[in-house]
Amino acid sequence: MLTLKEESESLWDEWVRLALQSKVQEITKFAKVQNRRYRDGITNSGIYRIRTSVLEGINNGSSGKLWLIKI
Repeated sequence: MLTLKEESESLWDEWVRLALQSKVQEITKFAKVQNRRYRDGITNSGIYRIRTSVLEGINNGSSGKLWLIKI
């Protein structure tokens, strides 16, 4: 049985494979860049449901300011 991380990576790999097979230049370029730069973040986002608004709130809060975070 696959772990959530393994399953997420497997699904992502399948998407990248299909994108590269499309032979559409814009799609293949996008897939390569996303895979190289953001693979971990993309595969983790399916497991850990923390969105950028929450992360921005945490970062802003660390500067001594209190921010309202809407989820």
